[in-house]
Amino acid sequence: MTQTWNPGIERPVTAVLLAGGKGTRFWPASRSERPKQFLRPTGERTLLRATWDRFVRLVGKERILVVTGPSLVPMTRHELPELPPGNLVIEPSGRDTLPAAALGARSALERDADPVLVVAPTDHAILDEGAFGEALARALRAAGAGALVTFGVRPDRAAPEYGYIERAGDAEPDESAPVARFHEKPSPAQAAEYLAAGRFLWNAGIFAWRARVFFERMREADAPLADAVAALPPSARPDTPAWASFAEAWERIPRISIDRALMEKARGVRVVPLEAGWSDLGGWEALGALGEHDADGNVTAKDALYVHARDCAVHRHGGPGRGRVYALVGTENLIVVDTDDAVLICRRGAGESIRDVVLRLQAAGREDLL
Repeated sequence: MTQTWNPGIERPVTAVLLAGGKGTRFWPASRSERPKQFLRPTGERTLLRATWDRFVRLVGKERILVVTGPSLVPMTRHELPELPPGNLVIEPSGRDTLPAAALGARSALERDADPVLVVAPTDHAILDEGAFGEALARALRAAGAGALVTFGVRPDRAAPEYGYIERAGDAEPDESAPVARFHEKPSPAQAAEYLAAGRFLWNAGIFAWRARVFFERMREADAPLADAVAALPPSARPDTPAWASFAEAWERIPRISIDRALMEKARGVRVVPLEAGWSDLGGWEALGALGEHDADGNVTAKDALYVHARDCAVHRHGGPGRGRVYALVGTENLIVVDTDDAVLICRRGAGESIRDVVLRLQAAGREDLL
């Protein structure tokens, strides 16, 4: 995309980038002090930097707000030195996506009367920037007209690892379509049915709406939640006296996602189809799908040697140094991840259990590995 990108709406557009997540399914590379968005799984840029670059080309750096936690502020500023100081929005603690989005919307309203917002995670991959810009323009037009908009990725396989969005009706939408229902992650059999039906899309977790419409719909969907957000004192910085009262009020906001708190309950929800090489990079298996493969389905890497092995992958992140070779012999569906202080070995499809590894390390007091 170029600077001539124009979504075709009169209202100002602000991007709210959510950069406070942990990404535990990318353990052992992802840690509390260097979570997933600061990794470089797809190239030289971190996922945060790639997301920033994408939106700078579309809306410009002055119209990007980045929401993150206090411990990640130094790393965020290092990754994004061009980020205007006032555009860094600090949430006292991670309370899932809805409170973070609300904090970003409130900050946006301090600058403009009723801007159109695009709310996006910073730990996803988008391979086709042009197609993303076109889909975003469609979403912003629908949002400018008063809709709550979500992005739905056209599925190319039956994927039980994603939530799904069901479009109302069978017709292919030109711009956007009403949402009939949101579906949690299905069983493999249900995922196959969704793929065959043709009206189900993967839930990409990217949203667009007018800031004031967002707060109006939130009050309709969950008045106590809206009251807790409205009760927040003015945003503060951790090094100011007002931080303690702001943080105390913040902890009274429920921990809840945008989908559960708002999109599944609200009226006027629409979905825009997205075909832009999207991946949520939900774990090591998803990362392997983006790499090159040999004839046996193994992810190719210069330090990996596969002998009578099929559908395996080796990932080294800050490992013991050059020269180490990883030889996988007679194995199938195996993922190996090597870092400075930990090695993960798991079967494909077992990525959800990595969270249990993190919980066990917490229980054992191994904060050095978290």
